[in-house]
Amino acid sequence: MYIWFGIDVDKYFHHLTKDLRRIEKEVGLNVELSKLPFHISLIISKEIDENIKDDIIDKISNYLTNIKPFNISIKGIEENNNVVWIRFNENDILNKIHEDLLKILKDEFNLDKAYFDTCFIYHTSLFINDDIELLHKAYLKIKDYDLIKEVSVDKLLIGRAESLKISDFYIEKEIELK
Repeated sequence: MYIWFGIDVDKYFHHLTKDLRRIEKEVGLNVELSKLPFHISLIISKEIDENIKDDIIDKISNYLTNIKPFNISIKGIEENNNVVWIRFNENDILNKIHEDLLKILKDEFNLDKAYFDTCFIYHTSLFINDDIELLHKAYLKIKDYDLIKEVSVDKLLIGRAESLKISDFYIEKEIELK
């Protein structure tokens, strides 16, 4: 079983869904659809023992509940290996949340940080595919999309997955920030 944490930004990007599906068809990109809303990952999915899932959710929920709403500026649309994403600029609040989550997972549950956690890039995935050539064609069709300049963070997510298959990811808990 896997657990992940993120920021819900669906209200800002849900309108892109129709254009993304159209681009996938135009370039012949076979993309497995996620059941998740658009979100910014705070911690990459971590494999855990199912027996500690509830304890992790309780501990992380207690931490996340104390976070106040904040803003994140958007850097732009980028392609990175097998992903096209909307990249967000780092800021002190995001970095603190990321580091605090890693510390809780290590100190309380002995879960080590993944390689990607050491050079974390805050993003919302638009396309994920191992065919780099088709992915690049999709990127060329979306790269100049007119995006808003920033998003306001008012909802955090705790999710789970039975495997790393995109269609297996679910939201376990939503936390409204006040």
